[in-house]
Amino acid sequence: MANPFQETDPPSEGLAIFSHGRDSSPAAIKIGALRPIAERQGWRTAVPDYRGCADPTERIALLSRELEQEGPGRVVLMGSSLGAAVSIFAARRHPVAALFLLAPAVYWPGYEHLDYRCGAPSIEVVHGWRDEVVPPDRVLRWCREHRATTHLLDDGHALIDSLPEIERLFARFLQQSRGESVY
Repeated sequence: MANPFQETDPPSEGLAIFSHGRDSSPAAIKIGALRPIAERQGWRTAVPDYRGCADPTERIALLSRELEQEGPGRVVLMGSSLGAAVSIFAARRHPVAALFLLAPAVYWPGYEHLDYRCGAPSIEVVHGWRDEVVPPDRVLRWCREHRATTHLLDDGHALIDSLPEIERLFARFLQQSRGESVY
């Protein structure tokens, strides 16, 4: 199988891995907006290509392989929707410095029984009040359980109307993550 990651390799603060949602791609609008912010701040970046990989466990395995290959060092995971859930589960298996999650698909119907615990030392979540795909109450429950920094915006699931605010939050998040150690 070809390497599904598109990675940069300048000197870095660490590695930022971006996981897209179920029906998205590495060329997603949010990744396209946030990836350059990470690179300007000195982070190497990687974007797994999950297209054609509908099973969340396969996506977790793919991300886990990248984390195993990376070895020790500062890693931040950014995920959107299903990509956020994949980031949560991967962070349970591998030490990461921080998670930046957009509209995380947590407590999904039929998957409520899963163990959504995550021990990342720094977690920031952005969610839309008008999200009809992942209702805010599910995300607020997860945020409360993890004491995650939470931003609720007047937007829907895609969060496209809030992209300038998300860019600002992500830039600040990365600056703060510089000092985070892995757990």
